[in-house]
Amino acid sequence: ARDERLRSLAGQVRGLLDAKKTGASTAAASPSKKMTPSEEEELRKTLKPAVDEALATELLLKYWGLEPAKPLRQLDSYDDVNYLVTTASGVRYTLKIHNGVESKPGNDAILEAQSDIMRRLQAGGTECPVPVPTKLTNEDMVFLPLPSLRGGHVRLAVRVLTWVEGRTMSDVGSDEVRLELAGAFLGGLSRSLEGFDHAAAHREHSWDLARSLDLRGFTPCISDKRRRKVVESILNAFERELLPVAAEGYLEMGVIMGDYNDANVIFRPNEASDAGVASPEWKVGGVIDFGDMVYTWRINELAIAMAYSMVSSWATADNERHCVDAAACVLRGFAATYRVGPTELALLRILTACRLACSYTMGMYSHSKDPTNEYLLLHASPAGRALEIWWDETPANVIYGVLESAAMGHYPLTTQLMYPGFTPGVTVPEVAEAAATAADVAAGGSVDKDEDEGDFDFGEEEEDSEEEVTGSGNSRKAKAAALKEKRDAETEKKKKIAMERLAKKEAKQR
Repeated sequence: ARDERLRSLAGQVRGLLDAKKTGASTAAASPSKKMTPSEEEELRKTLKPAVDEALATELLLKYWGLEPAKPLRQLDSYDDVNYLVTTASGVRYTLKIHNGVESKPGNDAILEAQSDIMRRLQAGGTECPVPVPTKLTNEDMVFLPLPSLRGGHVRLAVRVLTWVEGRTMSDVGSDEVRLELAGAFLGGLSRSLEGFDHAAAHREHSWDLARSLDLRGFTPCISDKRRRKVVESILNAFERELLPVAAEGYLEMGVIMGDYNDANVIFRPNEASDAGVASPEWKVGGVIDFGDMVYTWRINELAIAMAYSMVSSWATADNERHCVDAAACVLRGFAATYRVGPTELALLRILTACRLACSYTMGMYSHSKDPTNEYLLLHASPAGRALEIWWDETPANVIYGVLESAAMGHYPLTTQLMYPGFTPGVTVPEVAEAAATAADVAAGGSVDKDEDEGDFDFGEEEEDSEEEVTGSGNSRKAKAAALKEKRDAETEKKKKIAMERLAKKEAKQR
């Protein structure tokens, strides 16, 4: 056993030396220049593993002692290669070969951070994959020279993960109930990650919403002129309205999972439903894929989930009738299990749009580099349409109304959105004012520091005498309109003062 272990280690060392030589020649072509996240994203497409089933089976047996009882099944993936492994005892695993960017020397800590976050969640009761140690060295992964799409061999990280039983939401299908359940589960996941940190999570990552402006380097790959214009408009709003607010410290920071979509949310049959109890047919059983974990604004976790819900099966059916509703369902579930502040809620329109823009733009770019991988268009194609609906076709005040309604536990009715004159009721007045405050901060304004703190009641108005609103015909309508205008002006003034106080409180708390 000792000799076998030594031979294994010697083989790894030889392979790494060969890979290092290959890397050195590549580095010589562009010396001492650190790659930007955009450049790394481009490199991921060429350094995607080219590991076939035969080689994958050999790796399983050699390093983990696992012998598949049936042929391996390759799973969908953007940049990595994943295989479903089934043993003779029926136990299932995922063999994961990471792409060359995550596997390069210096990035080992990122993979270690992924292992840590999975173990943290598993220990807290959130079902997710965890690494299976190698049989000889008892390590989470091995680094080997393996073939890539670019040709030749590069240093790639290989590991085996436990399998989370169930079916993805993309498989079982989404609806308003399942989306709300997914949102509630995500709220619990966010709570479990409070206090978790890892130095490697503090990284520059292309899919981090805080780096949305990196997309400007990829917009030329969008051939649809209208959608390219929409993406550019979103990025301008992000730069003009959101970044200044974030710079003022209004957005809470933390480590997020970063890729909560219907292909990564696992559902299982609900046993209570089988027993005849009034409950959903399915329940959320777990979550997979932590390759996009990053330290960023915590609200990004929700924005990402809302964006992906808008390209789910329920959202895209019937001419995208439920596209906006789908995002509201996720928000409703999340808000029931985790906090969402009014400032964060007001910025969700931009953040959700940024994720849709990222999914669409990067999907178009990735597919141009790997035209045979149709999985790359799974979210990209519907994301383009969702972008138009969320940002271009639905008025901003309607989106804010949807966010308000969902945060209060009410579903926005799609039929309401179909009326051009629909104006949402103010159920959470702070939200609209938070958006206005964000715009003020972006414009260089500030919250009045001299205002007294304390509760401010802006929800109750004095009752007007019956004489002021009674009458007949045009006279009554004119009086009612004048009265409404007066009330609206007073309410807006009170809401503005209340929001300034609220923003000041949030800043002090953080």
